[in-house]
Amino acid sequence: MALWTELVLLSLIVSPDPGGPDECLNCHDIATPKVNLEHRASIHFETDVTCAACHGGDPDAREEKAGHAAAKKFRGKFSRPETLRMCGECHSDVEKMKFFRVDTNVLREYQTSQHGELLAKGDKNVAICTSCHGVHKILPKDNPESPVYRLKLPDTCGECHSDPKLMKPYKIPTDQVDEYKNGIHGEILYGKRPSPRADDVPVCADCHGIHGARPAEVSQVPKVCGTCHREVYRHLRTSAHREALLQFDEPECTDCHGNHRNSIPPGGLFTRPPATPSGRGAAAPAAGGRVTGNAEAEGNCQSCHDEDEEKVMQMAKDLQTAADQAEALGARFDKAVDTYRDQPEAARFLDGEAEEVREARLKVLRATHSLDVGRVQVQLGEAKALVEGTIRFAERVILKKPESPAVVFLLIGVTVGGLFVVSTLVAVGLIRRWRRR
Repeated sequence: MALWTELVLLSLIVSPDPGGPDECLNCHDIATPKVNLEHRASIHFETDVTCAACHGGDPDAREEKAGHAAAKKFRGKFSRPETLRMCGECHSDVEKMKFFRVDTNVLREYQTSQHGELLAKGDKNVAICTSCHGVHKILPKDNPESPVYRLKLPDTCGECHSDPKLMKPYKIPTDQVDEYKNGIHGEILYGKRPSPRADDVPVCADCHGIHGARPAEVSQVPKVCGTCHREVYRHLRTSAHREALLQFDEPECTDCHGNHRNSIPPGGLFTRPPATPSGRGAAAPAAGGRVTGNAEAEGNCQSCHDEDEEKVMQMAKDLQTAADQAEALGARFDKAVDTYRDQPEAARFLDGEAEEVREARLKVLRATHSLDVGRVQVQLGEAKALVEGTIRFAERVILKKPESPAVVFLLIGVTVGGLFVVSTLVAVGLIRRWRRR
């Protein structure tokens, strides 16, 4: 009796007026109150998508038999293919969707995905629309409660892809979500690693696709990574690695940086990683023969190249030296920021230049993907000039800090030498003009 009373009170609170436009809600406030509450919280309810829009039936009928009449095309539950078709009836309709700025290619994209292809072959375990978006409580992707919200998407994908029983027939490892969360991308997404571009960090759908999700082909991996890492991709396209990738399908980005658990190659470029059963200095294959991509066990030049390749080894050393020097420049700038933190004007100036310095340092690291030492040295020179110039300006102009005697003598020498050169050039010019007379 108590439960019945609660349901009646709930219906009085959340139901529309008796005789309203949707009798489905009036009945189901009693029959399935949770479903109704979920629907009322959804974007469908906000945009006047009624129960009958999906389930059919007669929304004006006050009796179940009439409301659920087969003649009115009532559908209570849907098979997985039926769900896909039902969602696609609206979401592929340009006229219906154009006012909401919703992509109408989603159904066609899904049909090209790994999920869609398996569903077409009769696989009933693959993800469909409701697997990711929910059933009745459909929320916009920018709503923090939505299962496809960026922060929630890895766990949403993980509901299937972390299930050993579900993944076993496909021979897919179930550690991807944990690997992702412990990689650079995951640490940035969940706030464990600071980044000025935290809102742009990729999640599952950014690399694999959204509705057309599938693993990237080997030769396409650099393009996928290059969607975000554009400057790195431009350097890579001119490198020997690009030619090797087109001919031999390796190396790809994940060979050095890891797959889901992406990282900077540990120990630098010129280091031999631990030996593995695969015969290369890379991560050992997981179930199904797939390399796990754990960057803690792979990712430097000697993973592929032998020590007797002198030119390659020398290039690796030169690139590593330049990368180390770039990191040292960043550390020097950070030290200056800490040193002058109690000098408001200098601190404000240095803080304002921090992003420029960071970008200059990263340009050096990105250029290493070109395998062109000369190109990297140019970027390193620009970074050094920026850091030294910025610190000198803060010290000499803002803080009025005097130059050290050695620097003063050097400047005097440069000035005197410059005057001598200028004077000589002027004299030569005068002599030439005198002779022409």
